[in-house]
Amino acid sequence: MSSTGLQESVAWGLNGDLIIAGDYDGDFKTDYAVLREGKLQTDPLTWLIRRSSDTTAVVVDLGITGTSYNAQNDYDGDNRTDLAVWDNSTQTFTIINALTMTTSSFAWGVINDYPIASYQTR
Repeated sequence: MSSTGLQESVAWGLNGDLIIAGDYDGDFKTDYAVLREGKLQTDPLTWLIRRSSDTTAVVVDLGITGTSYNAQNDYDGDNRTDLAVWDNSTQTFTIINALTMTTSSFAWGVINDYPIASYQTR
């Protein structure tokens, strides 16, 4: 990482990763975060988050390449961006709470729906 004045540069992610920036640690600063798809349609989606509060790296597998759409957002109102996916093959919405890292899932939508996340991902 290098920093000069108001500019900061951090090497994070690889070419082809999706940008999923958000405030995952609740410190009111945007964290560096990317989503990495697997090479196979059955590989997991890997979330790589660098917390701005302590620069800790968080790596979580959530979702399946080819069937899951990322839908990160603050679903519980705690000012932290929660990890979330909607799986088209099972019509299941899964959320990982950013504070507790607990998972909840529920059926939602119909096949070929598309979730709308509050953050730009490309």
